[in-house]
Amino acid sequence: MEDHMPESHKKFIQWNANRFISWAQSVGTHTAVAVQAILNSHKVEQQGYRSCMALLKLADKHGVIRLEAACARALSYTPRPSLNDSNHRTGSA
Repeated sequence: MEDHMPESHKKFIQWNANRFISWAQSVGTHTAVAVQAILNSHKVEQQGYRSCMALLKLADKHGVIRLEAACARALSYTPRPSLNDSNHRTGSA
């Protein structure tokens, strides 16, 4: 199956929902809820992997405290946060 995948998708083969959720739980409860919401928002779970990776990698740039606070804030607005339009909201390119 891997042979037929685009290169950009192959890097997610070793990932699964439990791995993303575990990583998110190491950041905090709100981050774990946000990751679970992202995974649940797709008909095919794997379609959410890229968004989960992007969200969790924000901890590298901004730190786990800020990521957890941002997830808590996002969850205060909606039970189903997403990364849609995140560049617009953060002002990054």
